[in-house]
Amino acid sequence: MDIKIENFGTLPSGEIVKKFEITNKNNMKISLINYGAALIGLICQDKFGKFDDILLGFDDLEGYLNYNYFGSTIGRFANRICKGRFKIDGNEYQLAQNRDENHLHGGYVGFDK
Repeated sequence: MDIKIENFGTLPSGEIVKKFEITNKNNMKISLINYGAALIGLICQDKFGKFDDILLGFDDLEGYLNYNYFGSTIGRFANRICKGRFKIDGNEYQLAQNRDENHLHGGYVGFDK
């Protein structure tokens, strides 16, 4: 297995985003970035022996900054929590309402950031 790490871009905050490429012995390759744990590439072989990337994605960080959740790991919760409220063991919790009146995909600082 081969692992390559390189710079992928810079966030507006100045933080460097890294790209990780992992290639196995069959030359299948997965590419991820440490911004949102986004899966940005998956190269595998088809039945004719041709290798190709089978994921939709962007060639640079800018695309991932402009399209929330694209390729990202979603969480702490995936989907909507109505009005950002829920109860556990009788205790009510209020979350940030980042999509209209609902809490979506982990809020303003979900795993996709």
